[in-house]
Amino acid sequence: VFSTFLMWLLADLFNELPEVGDQDKPKLVFFFDEAHLLFNGASKDFLDQIVRTVRLIRSKGVGIFFVTQTPKDVPNDVLAQLGSRVQHQLRAHTPDDAKALRATVSTYPTSGYDLGEVLTSLATGEAIVTVMNEKGAPTPVAWTRLRAPEGSMD
Repeated sequence: VFSTFLMWLLADLFNELPEVGDQDKPKLVFFFDEAHLLFNGASKDFLDQIVRTVRLIRSKGVGIFFVTQTPKDVPNDVLAQLGSRVQHQLRAHTPDDAKALRATVSTYPTSGYDLGEVLTSLATGEAIVTVMNEKGAPTPVAWTRLRAPEGSMD
C-alpha cells in the first residue's frame, strides 16, 4: 500500500508541477527512510516506474533521497539515477559485507581517500559526500562531519 501511494504521489507531482529545468536547489525534497522496505518484493513494473520518475522529476524541481543502511538495498537501476550521495559508515563483518563494500567503493569518483578504509572507520556524524556539479559530473568525494543544529529555549 505504501509503495502504491508513493508512486501515485510522485506521478501526480510529476504531472502537475511545471518544468523548471536544472536549478541550484530543488523546490521540494523527499527523503524515503528505510528504503529497503519500499523495494522489498517490488515488481519489475514498479521498479521501472520508480526509475522513470526519479530520472524525470528532477526537471520539475523535486529531489529524491533513498535512506537505507547499505546501498545494496536500493536496486541498481534506481541508484544509477541518483546524483547526490551521502554515505555514512559501512560495516564489513561478513564476506558478503566486504563484497558489498568493494562494490560501493567502485561506484565513487576517483578520490585521494582510501574509500574502503574511510567507509569502515567513519565516526558518528561523519559521511563521505559527492554531488553533481553544474555540468552534471560528480564532484570529488568530500569526507564531511555533519553537525546537528543546536538550539536553546533560553
